[in-house]
Amino acid sequence: MCPSTKIDDAGRQTMVNINNAYRSTLIKGDQLDKNKAKNPTGKNMYKLAWDCDLENGAQAWADACSWGHSTSQQRNGTGENLYATTFPWTNSSAMSKAAADSWWSEATTYWTMRSNNILKWANDSSAGHFTQMAWATTYKVGCGMASCPNLIIGWPQATYVVCRYSGPGNYEGSAVYEPGTPCTCATTLPSTCEPSSGLCVINGLGQITTTEAVTTTKKAVTIKETTKKPVTTKKTTKKPVTTKKVGK
Repeated sequence: MCPSTKIDDAGRQTMVNINNAYRSTLIKGDQLDKNKAKNPTGKNMYKLAWDCDLENGAQAWADACSWGHSTSQQRNGTGENLYATTFPWTNSSAMSKAAADSWWSEATTYWTMRSNNILKWANDSSAGHFTQMAWATTYKVGCGMASCPNLIIGWPQATYVVCRYSGPGNYEGSAVYEPGTPCTCATTLPSTCEPSSGLCVINGLGQITTTEAVTTTKKAVTIKETTKKPVTTKKTTKKPVTTKKVGK
């Protein structure tokens, strides 16, 4: 699928599939917020495709083993989600699922589906990973993974997942998505409705290897890195596994 062998095709496909499954749940009005309320149905949400250029940039940042965001210039203005865990990286597909599930879990942990949350995004780092995954005009994703020693203080070894998104999301004052009827595809980039998901498939967009710039005059909002205590889960060996995430 892409030249890099750091993440395999199964890992790539898992990340795309999970992103699109969650986006479909959102656009169909079946996503719950932290108060167990359902969000409104929506329209004009693209179905994501994998992009090899985004993967290459994300992989280079993961390989640098530096916990924290790249600058907007370093990633050519794309969106970026980060995830780290002490769980060893042995399976790209499992790690893709762990990262995506962790980011999307912010919807039911922090998000309140008030109309202003949907129609006017505010700088809220608590749900910034979720909103980047959910951003309706985002249409491409690419990720990298690396095993990193001493990525975070107190972690002798960590698995680092970096995903980049184009067009980027999380613009102050802009909509995460538009309320409306699923499968309505009056999108900027010509697209066709996929009835099963309610998402809009960009015409002619398959597996691509070049990253097209998305023109915008809006100022991107910086998501602050989390300072919260890392979430601890348990492996089958009963040893604690620590995860940490940050989105921008």
